[in-house]
Formats: sequence, structure tokens, C-alpha cells
Amino acid sequence: MSRPIKVGGTCFSLMLFLSLSAFLVFSGCDQSKDLRPERVVPDEYASGDAQTALHEEELKEPFRVVVESPVIKGFLGGKGNRKGVKGVKVRFKVVNPDTGAVFLENSASEIIKESDAGGSASTRLKLGRWCG
Repeated sequence: MSRPIKVGGTCFSLMLFLSLSAFLVFSGCDQSKDLRPERVVPDEYASGDAQTALHEEELKEPFRVVVESPVIKGFLGGKGNRKGVKGVKVRFKVVNPDTGAVFLENSASEIIKESDAGGSASTRLKLGRWCG
């Protein structure tokens, strides 16, 4: 518990002072509202790339991408980073549909998914009869 500090004859709680200071410093710093998408990149931790399977088998892991915002400057002009953008429609498409590969959710060679709160969108694929 904080001790009261006497300032000019008025008693302030150190905790109240710090809370008010933090509020003033950080108010208006939330730039996650109204984010716009700038790029779509493979998920660096679980993209689903480089998988192998036999013909007409499902791949074990989903293909996953992240929709990212432009770089948002850091606190006090720091380097900053990108944030995931929610609600963006992402089109996944089989490059060569003649192979017979289809997405599991709709059994088609093309699917549109919406990015989640973290900007992630994913889908599962079943390989076709032919290489390609």
C-alpha cells in the first residue's frame, strides 16, 4: 500500500498520482482500432509449408497466413511493429487445379476465409490424383 505524500499542504496518494500519470501518458496510444491490411505473409510459426503426403491424402497441418497492418510506431518513436488485422477475406487457391487437389472445407480448388482477431487465416488441403 502506498503512503500519502504531502504536496503543498494537500495529501495525495502515490498510487493515485502514478495512476493518473500513466493514464495521461498512455491515453490515445491504442492504435489497434481501424487497422488496414498492408500485407499477407505465411505464419512464421505454423505456415503449413513444405508438407508431403501421398496422392489423395489430406495434409496433416493447415496452410496458415497472417494479414498484417502497416508498421505502427513504437512508444516514444521506437521501431514499432505490425499488428494482425481482423475480418479480411483471404483467397486460398490451388495453383494447378488439374491435379485434383481440393480444400477440405468446400471440396473446391479455391476458398475464401476471413482472418481472425489475430489476423490469422487458415485452411486444410487434400492432395489430388496427379502431381503438379
